[in-house]
Amino acid sequence: MVSKFIGITTLSAVIMTGCAGLSADDPVVGFIFKDVQDPTANNVGNGGRVSKTGTATCTEILGWVATGDCSIATAAKNGGITQVSTVDHHTHSILGIYATYTTKVGGN
Repeated sequence: MVSKFIGITTLSAVIMTGCAGLSADDPVVGFIFKDVQDPTANNVGNGGRVSKTGTATCTEILGWVATGDCSIATAAKNGGITQVSTVDHHTHSILGIYATYTTKVGGN
């Protein structure tokens, strides 16, 4: 009886969370756990020289609420970067309940 309850509860949670932590840009899907570094674009300018880095993060809860600004422009602003050289993304998700998507830029 307890295992049936756990199974139904888990299935309900997966269905209700939808696609929390999923993005079209993600290289892989991990429904239970995901911790992926995605090198989206390297050496996008300035010969790849990096003297500063900046990050910007978005957060998602249950696939219902998402907040934050994880844009390249915000990451560059947070790092004091005027010329972006590299762009990377990091996705972290646990059971689709809580997810973060971080953009990391490097440049000068």
